[in-house]
Amino acid sequence: MIHEFNRTHGEDAAGIGEALTADNRDQATKMAHALRGLAGNLAAFSAYRLATELEATLKHDHLDTVDELLSRLTAALAEIKAAALLLTTDAQSPERSGPLRAPDPAEVLPLLEELIPMLQLNRMTALEVMTQVGERLAGTILEIEAILLAEAVDRTGDGTHVITSPE
Repeated sequence: MIHEFNRTHGEDAAGIGEALTADNRDQATKMAHALRGLAGNLAAFSAYRLATELEATLKHDHLDTVDELLSRLTAALAEIKAAALLLTTDAQSPERSGPLRAPDPAEVLPLLEELIPMLQLNRMTALEVMTQVGERLAGTILEIEAILLAEAVDRTGDGTHVITSPE
């Protein structure tokens, strides 16, 4: 179910944004409504709450918070994708067992400090450093975050930047 959800609705936040850009609020509202129901059925509570809030916002013309809600919904959908990836990884790696451990900050922090400027400059060497970060975070409580970051770093080749300044 989670893989099917990702395949059919994993990019719904972007789709809702596109509908709004095309001035089709009715379509955006319908998409938020459908996403809300599917996320609820999947027990993806964060995506469910955000889709519910987004649907209400669109219905009641409170459009000042739409961008923030879409950003948060995008992150929630990314978490679902990461969970699906972990399920696949776990199914393919039966040797991994036991609880997740805490990462060793002494191993990870220097790599992250090296990675940040590379990402800001959109350097391809960031991929190599991200691989090292991922290896050190595998099997830790930050494994999902490492997967999400690796996916984002991998997308930097199209000219987009992963690191953005807070607003």
